Amino acid sequence: MKLASDKLQSVDGSLIQGKIGQFSDLETIQAFKDLLNRLNCDNVDVRQNAPYFNADFRGQYLMNSRVTGID
Repeated sequence: MKLASDKLQSVDGSLIQGKIGQFSDLETIQAFKDLLNRLNCDNVDVRQNAPYFNADFRGQYLMNSRVTGID
């Protein structure tokens, strides 16, 4: 992990690209996007047959009801 961390931090963020598959859950996608953003990378690619997901706004990945309201 230390080696991977050192390598990622030594590269300019514009040279890093992240790819997200269609079967990733929202929490994983958000964590991955947060990691890339911390590395100053905005190059995220989603598979073309996956639904569009914009993780910049919290309301786009949260449900409107509480857990107790889900039936």
